[in-house]
Amino acid sequence: MLLHLLVYAGAVVPLLVEGACDMVTTREVSVDDATTVTQMVGDLLTELEASDGQAELDAQLVAELLPMKERVHGFLAFAEERAVGLIMRTESASLFARGTYGIITELYVVPDQRSSGVAMGLIEAAVAVGTAKGWGQLEIGAPKQPVWSRSPNSALYLKAGFAEMGRGSSCRYTTQLARSPGLSLRRDRD
Repeated sequence: MLLHLLVYAGAVVPLLVEGACDMVTTREVSVDDATTVTQMVGDLLTELEASDGQAELDAQLVAELLPMKERVHGFLAFAEERAVGLIMRTESASLFARGTYGIITELYVVPDQRSSGVAMGLIEAAVAVGTAKGWGQLEIGAPKQPVWSRSPNSALYLKAGFAEMGRGSSCRYTTQLARSPGLSLRRDRD
């Protein structure tokens, strides 16, 4: 079992993830994490072969986006002091989702920590926050490439409760979240 500690809004929430035996701590991304977020997203883009030096240019953009807490959220996973995973998500609203929903925009785990439960812990953290925020669903897009699926029966997103939707050069996965009873779709801003 992987003991995954989630630090969100000042509270520590333990998340147990099957399939691993190390302790990973997950905490919200802050503006101070801009360099780490930029590096991890750059590594992700490089693996996707979508990067042509773009990561260096994005450092300023990351620094500008991270303070937008109402729209851009993220978690970093740490094994000891080392950042080993990142999940970034944003909030949107639509009629088809019947209100607000979340979109995972980036999910990255360093190569030596893959298949250890880190990604599942990050997804569970995103689901927990989405449920608390009253999102109707959570979506993620992924490239449709054999290299991203070790085995069709054990695809990460399907294991996490997502269902594949759509066709084309990329896949979209969605999972329904439980809305809190009596939760209004309207939110008062501070």
